[in-house]
Amino acid sequence: MNDTAMEAQSFNEDMVHFLQEGLSVNTPQVLDRVKEHLSFLESKGHPSTPQDFLNQTEFFITDDYHRNMLEQQQVGYSYYLNKVASNYLSNQ
Repeated sequence: MNDTAMEAQSFNEDMVHFLQEGLSVNTPQVLDRVKEHLSFLESKGHPSTPQDFLNQTEFFITDDYHRNMLEQQQVGYSYYLNKVASNYLSNQ
């Protein structure tokens, strides 16, 4: 597994944990993890602005394959991730 895949897996694990623990999308720990993830993506040349992240999470909700993939990790995860992205963008 390459470092980009490992980061994606780690990010999803962390975000699912935050959701399971009931952390608000406004929690500094959640926002810091998003910032870290987007910085990693930027260093690898991937779209990584807060707007890019929000666009991606909106796609995940509307695309059956991606929504189901995220929801299999944790029910409500695709929607939580979208709210995190929206909140992160509005706090920039």
